[in-house]
Amino acid sequence: SFSSTIAQIRQLNKGEAIGYNGTFLAPRDMKIGLLPAGYYEGVDRRLSNSGVCTLGSINCPILGRVSMNMTSIDLSAADAKVGDEVTIFSAEPSAPNTVANLAETAKTIPYELLVHLAESVRRVVVG
Repeated sequence: SFSSTIAQIRQLNKGEAIGYNGTFLAPRDMKIGLLPAGYYEGVDRRLSNSGVCTLGSINCPILGRVSMNMTSIDLSAADAKVGDEVTIFSAEPSAPNTVANLAETAKTIPYELLVHLAESVRRVVVG
């Protein structure tokens, strides 16, 4: 799995745009979370406006373009706070954000997502 923590929570009003070039336009008032992980750390840019992360059992779509060191997610359905852990790549086989599912969304293979994890991303081996 690959996870990050919520660095900031913001309100996004209906009609406001986020992401480079404003690629996401809010269809309603929304609560968004900012993750300090972007394409440098290994969140593939092709997941912009199409990938999903999870907060517990809540699916949190990626909103706007994934930037170098930041990803915005929809927290509207979650009771979230700054510091909460968000799973970017899940090890849970039924999750929508397994490496295999995200690779399919990004139209690539799972190994490509895994080899792009930055060396600076802390690794913890369990089991």
